[in-house]
Amino acid sequence: MKKILGMMLLTLLVMPFAYAGDEEHALTDITGVNLQLKAFDHAFAGSIGNSAVWGFLDEASFTSELIVRKYQQTIKATFKKVDNRIGGVITRMDGERTVETNIYVKGINAEQKQIMLSIDNEDVLVTLDNKDFQEGHFLDTTFSATLKGKQVSFNYKGAACFGLAMHFSMMIFGAMAY
Repeated sequence: MKKILGMMLLTLLVMPFAYAGDEEHALTDITGVNLQLKAFDHAFAGSIGNSAVWGFLDEASFTSELIVRKYQQTIKATFKKVDNRIGGVITRMDGERTVETNIYVKGINAEQKQIMLSIDNEDVLVTLDNKDFQEGHFLDTTFSATLKGKQVSFNYKGAACFGLAMHFSMMIFGAMAY
């Protein structure tokens, strides 16, 4: 797992040199309790709990992909729009049994800076607390939610529109709940 995490972090560390001077896509941090990620552009990599994780939002298709290395498995999930809803399923094997975590967006309240998710049919309200808002982007934002009765949060030091905030919420809180 250390090799995978090292390779993911190395990739993100090399990427800024390809785009030197591009302030919009500077390498930045996503941090929280048991959560240490590096973010660049619309991607992040690092650790959540004891898992190595990588996530990426493809703006062109508005689809995101999450890869988690946990339980001695490499687990991949795609979050996209299907039948008028956005979300996806994280699936892994537990012996002979398939374990699924379903994550979907139920709605967005832009005025209140909230994203309502459904994680395994449990409503999860994500609140955004940002230091600034410029050109349609939240800056230096704390994402907070209650997962399985426990308050969790992470701080993203970069710039995020509602679309990126929504996908990062699905991927990061999904990986936490998983």
